[in-house]
Amino acid sequence: MVETGVVYVGSRILRHVQEDMEALARFGATFVAHTFSEEDYGYYYGRAISKLIYPSLDTVRLKADGTMKAIVKASHDAGLGVWLDPWCIGHVFGADTYSLFVPTHPDAVQVDQHGRPMPAACLHRPSFRDFVHLWTDAALALEPDMIIWDEPHLCIGEWFGQPERWGCRCALCQDLYRQHYGEEMPVSQNDPGVQAFQAWTLLDFMRDIIGYAKGLGARNGVCLLPTMHQPGAPTWEEVAALPGLDSLGTDPYPFPYRESDWRQFVIENSKNVVNLCRRYGLENQLWFQSFGLTSDPEQLAYVETGMMDAVAEGINTVGVWGFEGSVDMSYCSCEQPEVVWETVRRTFRHLRALP
Repeated sequence: MVETGVVYVGSRILRHVQEDMEALARFGATFVAHTFSEEDYGYYYGRAISKLIYPSLDTVRLKADGTMKAIVKASHDAGLGVWLDPWCIGHVFGADTYSLFVPTHPDAVQVDQHGRPMPAACLHRPSFRDFVHLWTDAALALEPDMIIWDEPHLCIGEWFGQPERWGCRCALCQDLYRQHYGEEMPVSQNDPGVQAFQAWTLLDFMRDIIGYAKGLGARNGVCLLPTMHQPGAPTWEEVAALPGLDSLGTDPYPFPYRESDWRQFVIENSKNVVNLCRRYGLENQLWFQSFGLTSDPEQLAYVETGMMDAVAEGINTVGVWGFEGSVDMSYCSCEQPEVVWETVRRTFRHLRALP
């Protein structure tokens, strides 16, 4: 049976979340992916002070007795599975919100090829890995069914309007490069050594956080960027082979970048995910765009046709970002969110009825 889920972000008013979770269950969803950002960790987790907000504290005086615990419980009470997403933690997972870790840890940020700091944490810095472990401890105390490591990536300059910049070339990364290759780290991202080092960096980081979470009993999912098979990133097969991984997927969001071949884009990514998951004994997942869609009939057709194509290729867990066509996040709301949401509802119910 096909599992169907929705990313839920924004509202932390419990009575509204409860209503939305109950509506999602009636809607045809079987799970919800709650974003658990640095803001959520700092302000909606416990009734005490977070080391994230005040880094000088010697200890973290937080218990999982706050709003996020109640939200996860309300989701379970509605009959939904719960995935937690480290949304924009250190600006290395997903996008679209802010990281407090970056400005409060200036010695742990990525550095570009010209020695300038970038707005993302360096994946090799012990302080950042410790923080991700701390986040994992906090997330698991909320009792989710899955941690979904969302789009892990090195800083992408293009996302900040600076496509020529890349990272990380900080002093620690340069030292690690010298240890690996016996030479100085080049300044061009096109250099094969740099690309291999970036791929190793991401893979080593994922191995660490997945292994840490698995050691605490977590189920781990990874959603890779569709471009992760490009130079400068590990292959999908290398990620699929990581110990402790339970689920692998990607999010081939086609608009506005792949408008002319969106169907092929979805199908190719579906096939790649399904084949790798079969080979490594993993569950699979594919995520669909319900944000930023225009009223173009082709884009509206994508929601239903894309999900049906993916399932036909063997995908058995389908998710959408985000809730109600992202209507309440105005910068990425669909032009006709109610039409998109009704299409998602209709498609979810059709998929749930499949044998």
